[in-house]
Amino acid sequence: MKILDFFEQNYFKLGISYLLFFTLYMMTSIIVPLNFFNANSYVTILLSGLGALFGLYNIVVKKALTKTRGIRPLIVLFVVIIISLVVNMKYGYIDNVKDLIVFFVYFFSIYPFISFITKEQANQTLLSVGGVLAVLSTGAVIASLFQFVTFDGYIIESYKGNVFRQGFIDSRLFGVFTDPNIQSVVSLLTITYLGYLQNKVSRPLKVLLYLAIFCNFTYIVLSGSRTALIIISAVFVYIFIVAICKKDRKKQVLNVIMFGLITFGSYHLVYQGSQVILKANTQVITKINQEHKNTGNYKVLATLQRNDTDAKNISNNRFSIWQDAIKFSVKRPIFGYTSGNWEKIAKEIDPDSYIVKKSYRVHNGYLEILFYSGFIALLAFFWYVGKPIIKTIVNELKTNSQNLIIEFILIGLIILGVTNMFISATMYGFSILGLVLHLSISYLNNGYLPQLETKDK
Repeated sequence: MKILDFFEQNYFKLGISYLLFFTLYMMTSIIVPLNFFNANSYVTILLSGLGALFGLYNIVVKKALTKTRGIRPLIVLFVVIIISLVVNMKYGYIDNVKDLIVFFVYFFSIYPFISFITKEQANQTLLSVGGVLAVLSTGAVIASLFQFVTFDGYIIESYKGNVFRQGFIDSRLFGVFTDPNIQSVVSLLTITYLGYLQNKVSRPLKVLLYLAIFCNFTYIVLSGSRTALIIISAVFVYIFIVAICKKDRKKQVLNVIMFGLITFGSYHLVYQGSQVILKANTQVITKINQEHKNTGNYKVLATLQRNDTDAKNISNNRFSIWQDAIKFSVKRPIFGYTSGNWEKIAKEIDPDSYIVKKSYRVHNGYLEILFYSGFIALLAFFWYVGKPIIKTIVNELKTNSQNLIIEFILIGLIILGVTNMFISATMYGFSILGLVLHLSISYLNNGYLPQLETKDK
């Protein structure tokens, strides 16, 4: 009982400590020089174990299954995933059990947390998690930009045995990250977070925030991420619609147009300026490439024009992957193939399919749920994320008050929503994007919407 009393009295401190630990763990997973932390099996076991204990406490003591708003679709989703695991158990279960632990932590540890703390504590939680994310992201981005100006590109094997391109290789800035596309999304989240903070800090700190925003923005341009460009366009469509619905719409629309021109103008300026730098150093780059022939490393190209796609393959094979995922999903629509067994089952059905031959992930978070867990799981997911987002957007469009933290959350969710169309990085397996998704939805369901309902009464 004393242990439970201690946990109850320090619920917020323990919860936010775990979330910051989770954020640190996930950020080190995408920053290659820090992979030693994420690759440590004891750290992974500690993260999963603490998350499971926290989830059990929420369920048993806090009665999260009945007292947490918006948790019903997660319960449905969790049950469907368990049934899918059982149905496909003859193909193996270890990887599926690992994913089940991930979902348990997401659904019953992280998601319910905000429902049992005050609004001030919820705000502090979001800002603290965002702070750790922004500091690590910006620090690693600065190191990556240094690699660009020194034309440093190489291949490295991480602590988990994975091989990563690092620095400026071919025509993209990979930097110190495992995946430039994932980091571009993290940089967009960082920029959104820092944009929210700029109204709350002193002038000297604003200078630092603007520098951090510029560094993250520059990385996005140099990374060559087309997903990031689509996300930026989607965000501007959203804020343009919001501006139209405000009373002072002329002023708001003008501000959005100006901001859009500045953003896309800056993108073009950074891109063309970097091209000039590369062309001016062609001889230096040629010398580096000659040295790389001796070391076997990748070559640096004196251009930002991507050479891994063309007009015939603009999707970088994603269309072929999606077609196969849909084709297979139709054959097992109810409970899917599971994340751990899909390849074994798919080989039995169609061993010559593109997705099986290449062992590719789906590269679409929505199709991934359909493929791994079936259409019931996908419907539950849309219920989970769609209901609070739609309610919040409708309310924001009806009112003229500017709720900065809600705008910050909605833009973050739009970033994640578009990302999910091209990258599988929010549900299956621990990820920083998954953490942001569940915390954001929980804040809307358990921090924002209940206040609206109270006001209406």
